[in-house]
Amino acid sequence: MFSLGDLTRLMATYELPEIETPDDSVFGSLRFVVQILRLPNDIYIPRVLRKERIHVVPAYYEKREQLVDVATVEITVPDDACDWESFECASEAEALQRALDELQQLLGR
Repeated sequence: MFSLGDLTRLMATYELPEIETPDDSVFGSLRFVVQILRLPNDIYIPRVLRKERIHVVPAYYEKREQLVDVATVEITVPDDACDWESFECASEAEALQRALDELQQLLGR
């Protein structure tokens, strides 16, 4: 069904430091994760994810006093500011640098 040569490999995950914005008091700092993937053809591409905190209401079968009504969880969602996976590179380091350069440009830094 699948062979090792058909699989994309997650090579590394990098968490960037929080990025402060003028809207920090409302939305909080921006937080990103950059993953570097190696495609079956030995091309490296970045995948950029945003770390978000959201409030969730647990769906319990029945109400109980000791259970929480609302919880805050952290999720990662794909960042769609640009087509990150179109940045095809020859190395992991090049893919990471390309993603960092694009993030800096998008954020005006």
